[in-house]
Amino acid sequence: MWHDIYKKRRADISFDEFLLHEARKGNRGMVGGTYFDLLYVRDWEDIAPCYRGIDIGNRTIEATVTNANFAFDSPAIYKIDHPEISYVLSYTHTYAGQALPGERIEAQGMVEIIGNMKRLVVGTTREPKGEWIRSLTLLEER
Repeated sequence: MWHDIYKKRRADISFDEFLLHEARKGNRGMVGGTYFDLLYVRDWEDIAPCYRGIDIGNRTIEATVTNANFAFDSPAIYKIDHPEISYVLSYTHTYAGQALPGERIEAQGMVEIIGNMKRLVVGTTREPKGEWIRSLTLLEER
């Protein structure tokens, strides 16, 4: 099942990294041969910072997750401690639940600016090549 999901998601991380992250999430399953994942979808007014911003280019960052309350939402939102970027937002289910508070992450995606705030968006396309979130803390602990 995990190999099929990895192929379908076309994650831009290795299968071993994908499986390590997925194994701790607990939001995916299979019933009668039907695969599913569970994410919460909020109303737009509940996630106002998710409105589209102005793209200012691709970037890779490292940061510490300070809040992951919306990590299993769609979109997934990670508040981070970073000098320029306020949070990482992921529209692909592959990176929902990818990191926990206190973990150091590496993320690559499109930087958007909304007003005076910048965010990093991962999952700008269905198959986000060159975009990912990985927990460096989790990878170091294995």
